[in-house]
Amino acid sequence: MAKISCSYFLILMLVLSVFSVVEKAKGDRRCTLLIDLSPCYPDDCRLNCYAERNGVGECIASKVVPTSADGKDTHLWRHSSDDYRPIFSAARTWDKLRTRREDKDCAKVIWFPQAVPRFAFIAWLAINDRLSTGVRMRQWGGVQQCVFGGERENSRDHLFFACPFSYLVWLDVAGGLMHMDPDPDWTNTLLGLCTQQQVGDRYILLRIAFQATIHCLWRERNDRRHNKSSCSHTHVLKTIEKSVRTRIMSLRYFESRNLRGLLQEWFRSRVRR
Repeated sequence: MAKISCSYFLILMLVLSVFSVVEKAKGDRRCTLLIDLSPCYPDDCRLNCYAERNGVGECIASKVVPTSADGKDTHLWRHSSDDYRPIFSAARTWDKLRTRREDKDCAKVIWFPQAVPRFAFIAWLAINDRLSTGVRMRQWGGVQQCVFGGERENSRDHLFFACPFSYLVWLDVAGGLMHMDPDPDWTNTLLGLCTQQQVGDRYILLRIAFQATIHCLWRERNDRRHNKSSCSHTHVLKTIEKSVRTRIMSLRYFESRNLRGLLQEWFRSRVRR
């Protein structure tokens, strides 16, 4: 009897605790389903809830339920505001997601079909002055001198191509393509590439060589600073020339009428320097 009495006592305490929770919910009005004792239909409850919150219920209620007589469901990809197609397009999707802005003048110097992605990325950082040069490190409390000549001014403009070492490399790379000695000033060099009127093989090679030179000089700078290893001007020049030739070969220039003269123009520029 004692065991039975204890069981009944526990059940009674559980019932009382449930009623106390319900009464508290009535007072706080936190749960309408607990305190509303009138009959409630699930569909009406959902629609009323949606309508009270954001009006979604009214939108859903206004839609006509499709039937099998309307045909099978199909999936379509949105290509424009009123253009839906069964084919997915990554380019169209990117156009819908991205924020459109005006093209910058230097865009054609960085992003063009024949560019090497890793070269283009470093050149893009250099144009935006985002490379960790000595000037930027000085803002963080660090002091860095030019690893090529020891000059205190270790900025982007000094590295490309005011530094005697880097200018000598750039002179040998671009001299034959420009038919004149290139300007060591960064602003004038970039302005000349952006406003270049000529098109064709020479301009393609000039942009590839520009990006390859920036990439190789930046890598040489990091090797000298972090790995304590250095290469001569001749070695850096050969690395750039090999990079340009490799890129030309990877383009399969001999299969394209517009690129068929790339390798010949590059060899002619090597002779003219």
